[in-house]
Amino acid sequence: MATKTKTAGEAQTPEAGIVSAGAEQAAEQTAPGREANQAEEAREQTPPAPVETPETSADREKEAEAAALEPLSVLADRHRVPSWQQAALLRFMDWTEDKLVSDADYRTALESLHHRRMGGGRR
Repeated sequence: MATKTKTAGEAQTPEAGIVSAGAEQAAEQTAPGREANQAEEAREQTPPAPVETPETSADREKEAEAAALEPLSVLADRHRVPSWQQAALLRFMDWTEDKLVSDADYRTALESLHHRRMGGGRR
């Protein structure tokens, strides 16, 4: 069998593309490694961040309650409480008009107003 030898011009053109592609692949393969090394060096130079303690369920509940507090006028509108009954509720619970209350507390207060003793007698 006869082998064909390539001239200098033919050898540079196709092989140069292969060599340059191989060099690009090698550079791409080493680039992430370099970035990883640089990232490790950066981590070593920066001080560790302070560790935050996770919130407890009690803290979350307090935040949820604080977010759920609403003015009495909004709650009265939501529960369709007439103005005379709202006034009675304020007096019965010893609340002021600008007080913030959760929906559950307001419903409980309404129920206790409905089931209160009538006539002012002794308990």
